[in-house]
Amino acid sequence: YQRRVHGGSVFKGQDKESKEYVALKRFNTEQEENGFPITAIREVKILKALKHENIVTLKEIVTSKKKKKKKKKKKKK
Repeated sequence: YQRRVHGGSVFKGQDKESKEYVALKRFNTEQEENGFPITAIREVKILKALKHENIVTLKEIVTSKKKKKKKKKKKKK
């Protein structure tokens, strides 16, 4: 299951150990000049502070760097 939302995409997943269903969110960072979007930082801060049965519990934050694409060398004629 995948749903596009403002700032990225949300996926439904399941924890392999606890079998609990979880939500995974991938933030779109392609348009950001300074790396991680400020809106994502705000969202994380709010999720850490809120505790309610209708709001998902923030369990973990994972980051990774996008791999750089290798430039193809032009063949000499």
